Amino acid sequence: PWNDAPYNEAAERSDMGYLSLNGFLSQWALMTLLDPPCSLANLIYIGFSGNPAAALRVTRRRSVDRKRQATERNVFQCYVFGSKNAGKSALLEALLGRCASKPITRVSASFEYLSTLSKCSFIHS
Repeated sequence: PWNDAPYNEAAERSDMGYLSLNGFLSQWALMTLLDPPCSLANLIYIGFSGNPAAALRVTRRRSVDRKRQATERNVFQCYVFGSKNAGKSALLEALLGRCASKPITRVSASFEYLSTLSKCSFIHS
């Protein structure tokens, strides 16, 4: 289900163009965020035998996360704005722990960055 935008350029791939495990998990998380019914349908298609209602978890409201300054979420949708060559891509690459020394080429102006996160907390300055 990931041949079209926003999935086609969204995740980490090997040198041969194959999805890494991290890339697969990230794309699955993005699909679940953007289209939960499609995610459930694919889960059932690949053989999930449990209760489909238990496959997805609805998280608490973000206002609770902001008050506690911590979150249990592992999928985030972020928008980064800035002028051309301001460092938007470099910022996102650095947040994902990727090396920004390689030149980044993009087919389109709109793309998604994905990474599975094990733990995240908000830092306020």
